[in-house]
Parts: sequence; structure tokens; C-alpha cells
Amino acid sequence: MEKSDKPPIIKTVSSAQAVRHRPSMYFGKCIESKSLDILPMEVACHAIDEIIDGKCTTLKIFVHKEYFSIQYDAGMSLKVLKNSDGLTETEIIMTQIMACSNLKKHLEVGEDLCRIGMAAINFASEWCEVETVSNNKSAIFKFSQGQTISKQIRDSDGTDRTVIRLKPDKSIFGNLLFSFNGIVSEAQKLSAKLNGFAIDVEEI
Repeated sequence: MEKSDKPPIIKTVSSAQAVRHRPSMYFGKCIESKSLDILPMEVACHAIDEIIDGKCTTLKIFVHKEYFSIQYDAGMSLKVLKNSDGLTETEIIMTQIMACSNLKKHLEVGEDLCRIGMAAINFASEWCEVETVSNNKSAIFKFSQGQTISKQIRDSDGTDRTVIRLKPDKSIFGNLLFSFNGIVSEAQKLSAKLNGFAIDVEEI
């Protein structure tokens, strides 16, 4: 059989495609535990950074039938970073692999409590919504499979806060689910790491 002189075809895939094509590389713990109960704790990584900094005093997790949401009293930064093509820090955290870990104020959060990364979770979600108020600005971001669908940023005199709603994509996770009791258990483990910080979990 003759060897071909043609060079091999190398395809470049986006970060989102990489996560969605090989979810086991990013969600091994979910696959091992056969559940998605750790995902809300990973999504709360920015809140944890603010808790350690003393700027976040409440963290609530709401368990819906097919999605979960977290709410806390600290805003995600809406500052436009240099050389970011006009993207805010929130958008970068949500769409660039490991950005949330690299932008943490406390390294221990990135090393121990943000192992998956918000972008990877966003890429593996059917949809995700982020509402935040920070430093007299408010924003609403909507994503589908990690891609930004819409964003609205405006001035605000509201109190700093963040709400993140997220539905894991069944085409990625198959039969893996999250449960109220499982999320409560993971919240208790996280609370212990945060010296007993109260994390409320409610089933809707």
C-alpha cells in the first residue's frame, strides 16, 4: 500500500467543542460519583472568593426540577479588561477556560474549590443565565452551550448581588442528575471548609 504524501488534516476546535466532545476530562468527579451534585458548589466559586474576602454574607442554592440557581450578595465584576475585545470580566469568566481560577483573589479558591471552572460548566450546559449588579452597574447575560446569546449592561443604583441559573445539558451528561439531598450534603462539606459559613439550600 502506497504512502500518501498529503499531510494529515488537523482540525482546530473551540474550547466549547473540546469540553462537549470530551466531558470526562472536565467532569470526571461527576462521572465517578454518578451525580451532578457538586456542580452548584463549583458555580459558587466566585461567591466563595468574596466570602473569604468578607464581601459576601449570604449564599443560597435553589434546586429546581431540571436546573439549579445560586444567589449571593456580591456582584461579579463588569469591568472591561484590557486586550479582551471589549469583554467584561464576567463574560471572560463564563467563556474562557480556567479564567475564573486565574482571576481569583484567593489562590486557595482556584486550587481547591474551582477545579472544573465556570466556562467548562457553561459549555456543558443547555443554557445559563447570569444576572449581576456590581459597582453601580447591572447586567444580564444569556448563554446557550457556552455561547453568548445576549447581554444587557446598564447603570444601576441597586445593591451588589448575583444570580446564576444553569441547566446541565442531557446530551453531555446523559442520565446523570442532581438531587436536593445530594446538594445539601455537598453544601455541608463546603460550609465546613469555609469555617461554618451558612449555605442555604432550598427545593423549588
